[in-house]
Amino acid sequence: MIIKQLNIFGYGKWQDSKITLKSKNLNVIFGNNESGKTTLISFIKGILFGFKDGHNTYEQYIPKNTKSYGGELLVDVNNKLLKIKRIAGTHGGELSIVDNDSGETISNEKLDDIMGPINREAFDSIFYFGNFDTKAFSKISDEQLAYIIQKVGFAGSEKFIALKDYLSKRYKKLYAKNGRNPILNKKLKDYKLLLDKIEQAKQNQNEYTQLELEYNNVDKKYSLASHKLSKLNNHLKTLQGYKNNWTLFQKLKAYNSLKNKEMPIGFSIEDKKTLDNLSRSIENVDDKIENLNEQLNLNVSNKISDQNKTFKNHLSEIDDIKSEINSIEKNIINYNANISNLKSLNNQIESYSNDYSNELDAEPLHQKQVFELKSLLVNRHKLLNSNNMSTGKNNILYLVIFLISFVLMLLGFLTTKSLSLFGLVLAIIIGILYKSNQKQLKAKNEINQKVTKIDEKISFYKQQFNYKSNNPNDWIAVQPILKNYKKTLINRDQIASDKVKLKQKIDNYFDKFNKITNILDNNDEDYSNKLIKLKKYIDKNEHEISSYKNNLQHYTLLKSKQQSINSKKLVLKKQLVEFFNKRNVKNYDEFIQEYNRQENIAYNLKDLKEISKQIPDELYVSMNKYTDVDELNSDYTKLNYERKVLQDSMLALTKDKTELNSKLSIIKRDGTYSELIQKQANLESEIIHITHQWLALKLSNQWIDEMLDLATADLIPKIKERSKKYFSILTNSNYINITYYKSKLKLTRADKLKFDVGELSRGTMQQLYFAILISMAVNFGEKYKLPIIIDDGFYEYDENRLNQAMKLIKEVSKEIQIIYCTADGKAKKSFNDDVLITI
Repeated sequence: MIIKQLNIFGYGKWQDSKITLKSKNLNVIFGNNESGKTTLISFIKGILFGFKDGHNTYEQYIPKNTKSYGGELLVDVNNKLLKIKRIAGTHGGELSIVDNDSGETISNEKLDDIMGPINREAFDSIFYFGNFDTKAFSKISDEQLAYIIQKVGFAGSEKFIALKDYLSKRYKKLYAKNGRNPILNKKLKDYKLLLDKIEQAKQNQNEYTQLELEYNNVDKKYSLASHKLSKLNNHLKTLQGYKNNWTLFQKLKAYNSLKNKEMPIGFSIEDKKTLDNLSRSIENVDDKIENLNEQLNLNVSNKISDQNKTFKNHLSEIDDIKSEINSIEKNIINYNANISNLKSLNNQIESYSNDYSNELDAEPLHQKQVFELKSLLVNRHKLLNSNNMSTGKNNILYLVIFLISFVLMLLGFLTTKSLSLFGLVLAIIIGILYKSNQKQLKAKNEINQKVTKIDEKISFYKQQFNYKSNNPNDWIAVQPILKNYKKTLINRDQIASDKVKLKQKIDNYFDKFNKITNILDNNDEDYSNKLIKLKKYIDKNEHEISSYKNNLQHYTLLKSKQQSINSKKLVLKKQLVEFFNKRNVKNYDEFIQEYNRQENIAYNLKDLKEISKQIPDELYVSMNKYTDVDELNSDYTKLNYERKVLQDSMLALTKDKTELNSKLSIIKRDGTYSELIQKQANLESEIIHITHQWLALKLSNQWIDEMLDLATADLIPKIKERSKKYFSILTNSNYINITYYKSKLKLTRADKLKFDVGELSRGTMQQLYFAILISMAVNFGEKYKLPIIIDDGFYEYDENRLNQAMKLIKEVSKEIQIIYCTADGKAKKSFNDDVLITI
């Protein structure tokens, strides 16, 4: 991958910027400190690997003056131009890839294909050269160099390396050669101490055997006593149960006589419900009969009046009147509104007459006429103002001054020439002023003529529209009043006409109604009140006639119901007599007496059933052996005494057991011989098992090492060989070889002397670091075509070292693209303009 162009939308100090790289090999970006070089490098990494998130606030480059964040790289991948774009978004930003030629969007997985296993960490380790850590580099070993190479050079190596680290930690937790905390080290130490204890236990074996025999005899006696105590406790528990249930037992004895009692049938709860239902039904029927009789008595008095008859005879005409009620009601509302409006309009007309009596005879002007009158007044005002500004003077004044100037000229000829010259100049000035004055006088006359014409037009308006005021501004001001006044007069006349028509309609309506009913006063002009009386009359008669009809129908229905309910009462009475005869009782009270007796017996039998559950037959037989509760209490007291004696005996045995057990514990504390032998066998088994685990983990770790070495076997020699070559160039052939001795880097100088890395000067150590880094980048660059980025990595170099470094950069850039950012003016001089970019 070759970077061709950086297109920055917004990143740190860079906004809407494009930087085109000049070469596919070497590009030197030169700029002073704080010019944005490091920001450009961060931008390239951000596009390739994602922008830093909020957890790395100081490594973010969010611009302050624009909302755009991100940009794109134009790259050449196998002679195909791609735009890799990344803008603000979650998880490192929103990524997109576009074919630069076709504009086609390409899957984001393409970037994974380009980068391979190279992540940000690997890129910084191999392709980026910046700050140098002398202390860390001086300790670098062959294994650490191989680890870096394996991590990038072998696909999937991260998992194997992680597994290797995990296995290494686990086997070191199991065993370490000189360790004290690992598990196997502790077990081996315990095993040695156990062997010493076994030797000591052999001497205590006979005493332990004798004490153990005594302890077993005492324990046997204690077991027998414990068994007997258990039996006594069970027997006492049984007797306690008898005592607790004695009251129930006595009840059970008393209830047993009820088992064989016979009871007449027909007195169950269902039978009582049947009787109650019959009684309630008869009561309900009696209530209904009483209620019907009251209603029938009320309906007998229902009659129709004479007024109702008149209403009924003119029903068709009444319906017509009724259909017009809504219309007449609206007419009345409008009529009353007209009266109110007429009063209001007359008040307005009177107010206009009082306030504007002089102008009400005038005719209002149209809008166009008002506009014309306003224009005339404005023009007249402007003409008068311009006329006042005119400075035309009397011609006599100019004539007098001219004569004075002529006299001065004559005197000048007689006396001095200067006086004659002054008279001439004065005559010329007066001539010019006179001519100007003549023009001004002419203009003033023209203005006066225009004003006269305007006054004539204004006078025409006054005569034509009958205005009394001499001020045209008063005519304009009164226009709204005149228009409203004329409009009010028209409205008043229209409303007065509507009022007469409505009154005629309303009067005709009420006359038609009064011919039928004769209930309204013809002299009453309160139409709203008359309409209310009309409505009441209609509603009252309609209601009374409807009530009469409904009552008549209701009376017929009540008579029918009365007959039906009387029949039902006879049936219910018959059912009640049959119910009592079947049970051989005379009335309700005798039935309830027998029902309560049977219910009491049933309750006792239910109680008997519940008690029988608590005292089954077997328990009843056992308790029945005792004639009374005193006999039961006597047996309980005897057994309780036996239990106390047995418990005292067991307490003494427990004391003996404790003493023997204490003696045995003293010997056991150091371990009995047989127990220690068993512990020895167990510990040996554990040690063998842990050893097998340790060997398995150790061998697995070694296998992963060998596999990773094989996977990267071709890379490591190449990198070492290139490192020698590049280090020789950087030191101007002062150092000729790099070897590894006991996992440490060794350097051979031209005079055959060898040095550890830590023995080198800081400058030489930096050269070695750069040589190794560049060699790794070139080797990996053969597979993963990524550019090398150098961020002012040579600012500590002296002039000689700097020249050699620039020489190596030019050499390496023939194989892989290098982007070198620097603020060093000396380094800048080493390059031509065809690779130099100044920012």
